[in-house]
Amino acid sequence: MRFTCFFILLTVLLYFGVLTYGTTWEDTWSRKSDDTANKITKVLFDKLHKKYDLVGIGTGGAVRDTIHQLLLSFQLYQQVPPEETRELIIDIIDTCLNKINSYPGWAYYFTDYPVKVDTLKIQVWIHKPDYSSFDIGTVSYVTMNEGKWYYALVVPEGVAEFDSPEETYEEAANILSAQRREPITK
Repeated sequence: MRFTCFFILLTVLLYFGVLTYGTTWEDTWSRKSDDTANKITKVLFDKLHKKYDLVGIGTGGAVRDTIHQLLLSFQLYQQVPPEETRELIIDIIDTCLNKINSYPGWAYYFTDYPVKVDTLKIQVWIHKPDYSSFDIGTVSYVTMNEGKWYYALVVPEGVAEFDSPEETYEEAANILSAQRREPITK
């Protein structure tokens, strides 16, 4: 009888000890997913800085057990004409997707793998190094959010207005692909 009481008491104490002070598998997996998201962010910041001279300024996203969304924010200290914003945001997204999907070790940490455009949210703030805006009519912000890209222009009041083509990633990528094609000559 004593042995049974001792065994039950020990089991209860261990159970509450694990719940109170220990970590569960979910907490551990969440932590690994969060650490992986931070590693991916650093890799992408470095790659995009080298490729486009983008400066990483912020991260975010949605990580529970796995990575649902990655948010990357950048600053760009050079003017981008409105007609080149599509190419900039599509190239950034393609660079991110190619880098993430080229490393199979990251697959377990994502809700959906291979990663698609809906998993990424990219923001690029465009201004001079002193944080002042470029000229009126120039692009001040470009983003890809929920699979659609938008951009904002500098207006006389200094407030940016969205001047968006309302294109999805696929539509913008197809337009860009068609623009890049060389005409066939006979």
